Amino acid sequence: MSSELSPPVQFCTECKSLLGEIPICGRCNTANELKDKEITIERNYPGRRGWDQEIIKAARATMNIECSQCGAQKMYYTSRQMRSADEGETVFLECPKCGYKTVQN
Repeated sequence: MSSELSPPVQFCTECKSLLGEIPICGRCNTANELKDKEITIERNYPGRRGWDQEIIKAARATMNIECSQCGAQKMYYTSRQMRSADEGETVFLECPKCGYKTVQN
């Protein structure tokens, strides 16, 4: 059984702090790569023999925005409220084809 979810919990490669939705660590400012992950969940239910296994493909969210570097039609995105609440959120974009990264405020 397979389903798509938000990316799983990921940690900074430098200081091992928990990352939020953006790939930049809030503790050490290291830029990290958020990768698609495959999670295997195994469950053992009382009264049943063996284990049930479920593989979940965690996919990153995409937007239909053209990459200015390579022309790809979709880009990964994450968003975060970086400024005060009465201002718009910041959107972080990354091209899955060439890896180009940009920010929209």
